[in-house]
Amino acid sequence: MSIQAPVATTTSAPTSGPTPGPARGPRQHPTTPRARGAGWRFGAIGVASSVLYGLVVGALGLAPAVSAQAAHLVATAVSTVTGSALHRGFTFRATHAASWRRSQVAGGGTALLGMGMSTMALTLWQHAMPHSGRLGNVVLVYAVNGLMGLVNFFVMRRVLRAGPAAGREPARA
Repeated sequence: MSIQAPVATTTSAPTSGPTPGPARGPRQHPTTPRARGAGWRFGAIGVASSVLYGLVVGALGLAPAVSAQAAHLVATAVSTVTGSALHRGFTFRATHAASWRRSQVAGGGTALLGMGMSTMALTLWQHAMPHSGRLGNVVLVYAVNGLMGLVNFFVMRRVLRAGPAAGREPARA
């Protein structure tokens, strides 16, 4: 009669597909089609938000009492709120309850940073080229906002992947 030591059995995680993150649920591997598609979706929404920005600036430009800086502020606010909501639902498909607020805070934070940078660039541009017109101003702001869009992508991806409460396990029913 032989006695064998008990054999510990382990199950290994699958080597392909989403892998669960620490207490946050499934996490998409960066090279999966869905993760790659997020970049394209983010870009499409960024372009749409930029068009919205231009339309708002253009509409406000019809009123002579509205300065370029005021039009910039209003257009940035409108396009940021709209873009952040679209990124939450369409780009990152975040459906947890806290994601709307988190997306607005993250999008608003990077927008404030971007607005500071674009306002500074716009002020310098207006001093250097005082007769450039609204089109030149919008093109400059688009360039600065394009760079900030890259920052926003990484911030939003990080914030919306974190789950309903970063660092806390979701409540169980």
